Amino acid sequence: MTPPAPQKPALNLWEPLILLLLGMVAGIAMTLWAVRRFGLGVASSSSTPTVTVGEASREKAPQSEPGTNIPGTKPQAVAVASQVSNDGQFRFDLQGCRRTENDVLCELQITNLTGKEIDFVLNGSSQPKTLAYTDNGLEFQAVNPVLGSRSDYYSASQTLVSQIPTPASLKFQQMPQTSQLSLLKIGYRYRSLETAQWLEGNLEFRPVPLIQ
Repeated sequence: MTPPAPQKPALNLWEPLILLLLGMVAGIAMTLWAVRRFGLGVASSSSTPTVTVGEASREKAPQSEPGTNIPGTKPQAVAVASQVSNDGQFRFDLQGCRRTENDVLCELQITNLTGKEIDFVLNGSSQPKTLAYTDNGLEFQAVNPVLGSRSDYYSASQTLVSQIPTPASLKFQQMPQTSQLSLLKIGYRYRSLETAQWLEGNLEFRPVPLIQ
């Protein structure tokens, strides 16, 4: 009589699963211990960047190129001085005056403070004139004024949109070496919102240091 074939032992799947789970738990525990002990980990992309004190910014605000007489587009630049017209309709923010070879270029922003558009003319040699006086009493007349995207030798005209700063510049030629302007007198004209007639205005900045 043939003896019965020996039965194969049943596979016990629980033991390898338990060992695998124990290994995973041990690995997680070691990882947490290493993070707490040595500070290891991946930096979050939303973390605050470290700023080095005294490190110069790599980005520079756009400015006019020397000699081009084109105002810099610096809507957020800090003004060195500000004046509001007597009628309260315009604010002039002077951003500075600097020497370009033998000339002096003054950059500013003009803001229409009313709630409507206004036709505006920034004068050079037109009346009322824009004039600069040096600290030794010499007088110079502005040429090639620039207002927004407009420029002419005598004056520059453009519509000023309500509450929008418009870049502008004034050029004074052949000015001798001086540390400052004792007076910068800006002349302008604008069309009245009430009568549609042209009105004249001027305002003064004094003194104005020159950036060499």
